[in-house]
Amino acid sequence: FDEDAPERTWQILDRCNQARVLLLDDMGLEKASPWTTEQLTTLVDVRYRSGRLLAVATNLGLEGLAANRSNFRLADRLFDVGTDSVRVAYNTAPSYRTGKTW
Repeated sequence: FDEDAPERTWQILDRCNQARVLLLDDMGLEKASPWTTEQLTTLVDVRYRSGRLLAVATNLGLEGLAANRSNFRLADRLFDVGTDSVRVAYNTAPSYRTGKTW
C-alpha cells in the first residue's frame, strides 16, 4: 500500500474485498500507522460483515493484537467466536525454519 496513491490502494482493496477467500499472513507484524491500521481494519470489517471467507495467520492472540488500542476493533472481529462467524485454530507444530516449538 502507498497512502500517497489512493487510486492504487482502492484497486488493491477492491480486489481483496471481491476475492472468494482472502489470506492474510503475519498479522500484527505490519508497520503500524493510523493509516495502515484503518485500511486493515476496514478490509477485515468488510469481509466480516459480508460473511466472506478470511484466513489470518498471526503469532499474536487476542490480547497481543488488542494491546495496541487502535487494533481493538480488528482484534474484536478476528476473535469473535461467540457469534459463530469466526473459528480460531491454533497451529502447535514447530517452526519449519528453526524447529522451535512456541
